[in-house]
Amino acid sequence: MEETLKSIDVAYQNNKKKIEAEIFELALKGIEKGRMDYANDPILPYVIETINKTVDRFSNISKEEQEKLVALTEDQLTSLRNLDNRALD
Repeated sequence: MEETLKSIDVAYQNNKKKIEAEIFELALKGIEKGRMDYANDPILPYVIETINKTVDRFSNISKEEQEKLVALTEDQLTSLRNLDNRALD
């Protein structure tokens, strides 16, 4: 998640003038219509691009990498064993 937020920050910084100009224009249109929404949000394409990259990265990981991601640490296993033992007593 942290990586995703950083990449969006980078995209914003790299396109700041364009994004802020578009946001200003969208705000004016929202004021004119009497309501604002996320239609044509200039940041949304960067968010979607980042999400798609993350999904692609996770879609292509090996079985071993998948197991590492969901594997419990030894401390977590010990904690679960202790909780189970307490529940049984």
